[in-house]
Amino acid sequence: MPFTNPAPTVALLTADSLKQVTAVGNAGPTDAGNTTTWWEVEIVSGSTEIVYRIDETPGVRFDVNRNHTDIFTVPLGLSFDTKQIRFCVGASDGTEWRSAWAAIAGANYNNIPVAVVTPPIATPIFVPTTLQEQAAILAARAVARRRVLSVAPDSRYKLSRVVVDSDAVSSGPVFAPMPVHTMFTELGQNYRTYRLQMDDHLELDALAVKFYGQGRENLWWVLAYANAVIDPEIDLAAGDTILVPPRESVFAFLSAAPELVA
Repeated sequence: MPFTNPAPTVALLTADSLKQVTAVGNAGPTDAGNTTTWWEVEIVSGSTEIVYRIDETPGVRFDVNRNHTDIFTVPLGLSFDTKQIRFCVGASDGTEWRSAWAAIAGANYNNIPVAVVTPPIATPIFVPTTLQEQAAILAARAVARRRVLSVAPDSRYKLSRVVVDSDAVSSGPVFAPMPVHTMFTELGQNYRTYRLQMDDHLELDALAVKFYGQGRENLWWVLAYANAVIDPEIDLAAGDTILVPPRESVFAFLSAAPELVA
C-alpha cells in the first residue's frame, strides 16, 4: 500500500513569537484509506533520535495528493532550537511513512523557562600544599563546570538531576539514576482497572491520552510503572486487565517541585 508519488514531504515549518509552530505536511495519493498523521522531533540536533511525537491526528485521507496543516505550541520545558522535524503518516495495518527531516524556520521555538543564575562566589587564591587540597580544588572546578538543566514537567525524570558537563566528549544531557515514585507502584486501593481492547494497539502513549487527557502522551510511563511493563508488545495483550493510577495522584506528582537527586 505504498504512496505512489510523491512520498510524504514537509511543505512548511515556521515558528512565531507565541512559540507556536505551523507545520504543513504533504502526502498522497495512496489507497491506504483513513490514516493517522503526526510529527516527530529529534532529541539532539543531527541525531535523528526521536524525543517528542506531536499532534497525532487520526482519520486523515490522502486519496489524492494534498497538504495537512497542524499548529502546535512548543511544550514547556523543551527547545526545538536547531532540532529537525519530520512528517509521519501511518495506515491502519501498521504501515508507516515518514518524510525527510526538515529544520524549523523563524524564531521563538525555545520554551524553556529562564533559569535564575546565581553569581559565582569568589574563592581566595592560594597555593595548595597537599595532594588532598589539589584534589579538592579539581573536584570543585568539576562541579562548577556542570549546570543543571530544566526537565519537562511531565517527564519521568522529574525527580532527577540533569546536567551538562562542558568538558565531556558529548555535550548532551546526563541523567541521574531514574527514581520510581511510590505513588505509581504502591497504589493500595486507590486505582481503577481497564481491560485492553483490540483497537488499543497496546500503545501506552495512546492509553495515557485515554485516561489523562489530550496532550498527555508523555505520561505513558505512569502506566508502565504501575503495571511493571518493560516492552508493551511482550508484556501486554488484548484482554489483559491493567491498573490505572488515578488522575489526582498523577497531577499531584506533576505539580510537585522536583527533588534534586545527587
